[in-house]
Amino acid sequence: MIVGSAINFPDGNQDDIIALGKLAKRNKIGLHVDCCLGSFIVPFLEKAGYPTDLFDFRVEGVTAISCDTHKLTGPYLYHAHSTHTYQGNSVIMYRNAELRTYQYYVNPTWTGGVYASPSIAGSRSVSFKSGDQLIYSCAIYFGDHSPGSLIAGTWAAMQYMGSEYVIYRFCFTQRTVSYIYSVHSGYLESCKSIVGATRAIAKTITTDIPELYVLGNPPASVVAFASKHPQVNIREVGDVMSKKGWHLNAIVQPAAVHIAVTVSNTPFS
Repeated sequence: MIVGSAINFPDGNQDDIIALGKLAKRNKIGLHVDCCLGSFIVPFLEKAGYPTDLFDFRVEGVTAISCDTHKLTGPYLYHAHSTHTYQGNSVIMYRNAELRTYQYYVNPTWTGGVYASPSIAGSRSVSFKSGDQLIYSCAIYFGDHSPGSLIAGTWAAMQYMGSEYVIYRFCFTQRTVSYIYSVHSGYLESCKSIVGATRAIAKTITTDIPELYVLGNPPASVVAFASKHPQVNIREVGDVMSKKGWHLNAIVQPAAVHIAVTVSNTPFS
């Protein structure tokens, strides 16, 4: 099996999924696309008007795609890994139902009887079918919460967010409040805001800070930058920025730091 990222964690770049798809098809092997970090950003890049490369089932050779539904599924998307859904729920999508059969685990010789599970996560996993082509399996890792409640909470958050910009208007009697407006951005508007901020950061580093450089050409919500000046230690830059309230992650090979942009880093906040 071949695995490609859309996008990867260290520097936020996307692998050439089209090229990997051709390689997988030529060698008759599977291609899994890790879209866990890009979950609710990368799928909206094209519609948001940003240049992007295909990564999904439109690419021949792609056999499975993973998505973390606990990332960026909250109504306000303020934190990349802490939203209005519990952490630890993910989705894996297969090109067809036949591929999913290889995910099943069956132990016919267990002393407690025949044990079967839709995934290696065992009884903590819940799977369900949607349509004739795509089969979803949601593996639960947050042990204190039942799989059903996690799936229901995730579904509710996604329904609340929606893909478009939403304005709710509530009317009450004259004895109470006349109008209440509740405005929030859907995934598309959040994508535009987050990616816009990400690209502004990358552009500013490139044009205004000659001592630093951006790693690659990140298309979505993560920017990594390193030092090209012998007297500038990027780790010290990261320490100084942390004291100023920035939350950065250090990476290696090369030594660099990255920022994962969320709505809290954008004008929306």
